[in-house]
Order: sequence, then C-alpha cells, then structure tokens
Amino acid sequence: LRLSDLVILMGGVSVGDYDYVKDILREFGVRQILWKIRQKPGKPLYFGKRGQTFVFGLPGNPASVFTCFYEYVFPAIRLMLGFQNPYLKRENVKLKAPVKHDLKRFLFVKGRIDQNGRYKVASPLHHQGSHMISSLQKAGGFILVPPGRGVIKKGEHVLMDLLPYQGDEVE
Repeated sequence: LRLSDLVILMGGVSVGDYDYVKDILREFGVRQILWKIRQKPGKPLYFGKRGQTFVFGLPGNPASVFTCFYEYVFPAIRLMLGFQNPYLKRENVKLKAPVKHDLKRFLFVKGRIDQNGRYKVASPLHHQGSHMISSLQKAGGFILVPPGRGVIKKGEHVLMDLLPYQGDEVE
C-alpha cells in the first residue's frame, strides 16, 4: 500500500467465513468507497483508497474476476496512464439469440461477436456461471443487459462492450 499506485486483490471480499479482505484493508487504513454492486457476475466488488493508492478487491470466481477487471480495473489503469477514453469500446449490435433480463441486477453476458453483412451480431455464450471459465475463451465482449422484466428478443439491438483483443483496440 505504501509503494503502489494501485493494488488488485482477488477473492475474499464477499460475506463467507473466509472473506477477510475488507476487514484487513480497514485495519491498514483503506477507506472503503464501494462494496457490492447489483450486477452479475461480480456483485461483491470492492473499491477503496488509502492516500493516493487505489485498491480493488475482485470477487473470487473466475468469470467475475474477468468481468470486473475489464469493466472497472482496466479503465482505471488506462485513466491513470492518461488515456482520454479509458473504457472498452461500446457498440450497438444485433442479438443473435434471446437474453433474459434479471429483475434487480445488471447483467454482463459474455458473448461472441460476428459480422453479418453490415451489422455486427452478438451471440450469448453458454456457461455464464461466475465459476465457469469455458466461455471466457470465446468471449469477444459483454452484452449489456439492464435490470428489467422479460426477454430481449433475437434481432433486437443491444449495447456490447468489446474486449480489447478483438482487433479494434480501445482508443
């Protein structure tokens, strides 16, 4: 904490028997700014600060870590490096298969991105569980699904955050 601009921790930030990170950070003088977000995956995200040092506590499940890193930590690092637009590239794409809303949580649905004529098409991937890593190898980004009722139908337009290794580097 004394020597770093940014500290990233993985696991131990939820409410289980072995989740000590928040308490230990508090003991070291880290001021908690954020803990728990209504999102899936990655609800038990932690963010704090001590002096000029930023601290991210990411959940322990692999897909949660992956999602929280790209949606929160990656932009923070890029912002610290002076990028004007630190965020993932966001595009309006057509949905290739329906996606169900969650009543209370914002969903980051891992998806594959394809070109279909003049449109980019997003295909939601199987195995969306926060503990599952098989879909991460095929993921081109996150289909953004706000809280709500019902289903976003095939062919409807959605926003998708594209991962930087998709060829179009974020600017």
